[in-house]
Amino acid sequence: MKIAMVVEPADQGWAHIVTGDPVEAVTAHVLGLSGGLAARGHDVVVHVRRTDSDQPDRVPTASGFVLVQLPAGPARPLSDEDRLRAVPELSRRLADAWGRERPDVVHAHGWQAGLATLAAVHLLPDRSTRPMVVQTFHGLALGRGADGRAPGRSPSTASPSRRRLEAAIARGADRLVALSADEVGRLVTLGATRLDVEVVPTGVDPGAHQPARMRADSGTPARLLVVSGLAVEERVDTAVRALPAVPAAELLVVGGPPAEGLAHDLDARRLHDLARRCRVADRVRLLGAVPRRELSALLRATDVLVRTDVHEPSGRCVLEAMASGVPVIGPAAGCLLDAVVEGATGTLVPPGDPGELAIALRELLSDPVRREGYGLAAAERARVRYGWDRVAEETERAYAGPLVRRSATAAAAPAEPAAAGAAVPTGS
Repeated sequence: MKIAMVVEPADQGWAHIVTGDPVEAVTAHVLGLSGGLAARGHDVVVHVRRTDSDQPDRVPTASGFVLVQLPAGPARPLSDEDRLRAVPELSRRLADAWGRERPDVVHAHGWQAGLATLAAVHLLPDRSTRPMVVQTFHGLALGRGADGRAPGRSPSTASPSRRRLEAAIARGADRLVALSADEVGRLVTLGATRLDVEVVPTGVDPGAHQPARMRADSGTPARLLVVSGLAVEERVDTAVRALPAVPAAELLVVGGPPAEGLAHDLDARRLHDLARRCRVADRVRLLGAVPRRELSALLRATDVLVRTDVHEPSGRCVLEAMASGVPVIGPAAGCLLDAVVEGATGTLVPPGDPGELAIALRELLSDPVRREGYGLAAAERARVRYGWDRVAEETERAYAGPLVRRSATAAAAPAEPAAAGAAVPTGS
């Protein structure tokens, strides 16, 4: 099968996509999925908007897929608004590429990539052999602020119409791939047909996150780790408010700007002030953004990963923690409802409830045997359920359904008259 991926890198350059350390969840998902599909024998090409003019147009990767950079707008990372302005040109470039080499399936990742993909397919000269269009949103505006952004974030000029555009994309695609069961209802609300939605989660490379032994009880504080943005809607304050009721524990927060920029970041200052008011400032450490390799080391030295955000669409860090043998405690919402097995790999608590979060943390931290059992079960679940080989297999099945239906429809269609005057079936 010839598969074309379309992804718009956010604030990362070309080097991050091919050889670097992809910090963006969407980029990591596309790389892992493309490599998994290539390993299953498919011909995979990943199309991205050019962000670095010094790199070649077409690059084979070690994972077996080919990366193609397309010129659309300035060759540098762009804001959301500027990327949206570049969509028409990106669509034309995609249509040119697919006119020369027609894929069987086009899989768009992100709503702007979806816009470009649908427009490109409509530009193809031979509509009868157009590729099947698959869409993964990696986060929806539905259920967030009135401007289409999460509460607490500054508005974007592209945001007021985003939900309408997402609805049009959902209705225009042949197949929607949701990252969690929680996302399915929102896609149906957008106008998608339930039968056209398949749930396939993001994946993880278990080999890159070897489980560490449980930290010895040496009198040092238990280590709680939050990996999240720092804005209000990420609800990191829930973990800070829970900490007074969790003695002998420290809270490390990874996210936000680099460490050197925390002093000038309004959200970081807000969390520091909250920690002081809660009298836990000596047990809360904001680390800022860290490279993925450093995060892997932090995970291996963590007792519990704490999630607070209810909007996180993929759960990438949750899966990395599980692969590292770390139990997860977080809100009973979103991707955690799928990833965390209550009472086996972690604990689910009501969203935004510091009291319930504190109770769950105390119970788990006070029971080392249970905590180690959770960690072992989490690592096994990450390996068996969320390895990229299985995610690629499930994605392949999601592609196959509409292709089979399309073939059946074509076979059932009335044939063209063989000669003038031949009877044309009119049906009943």
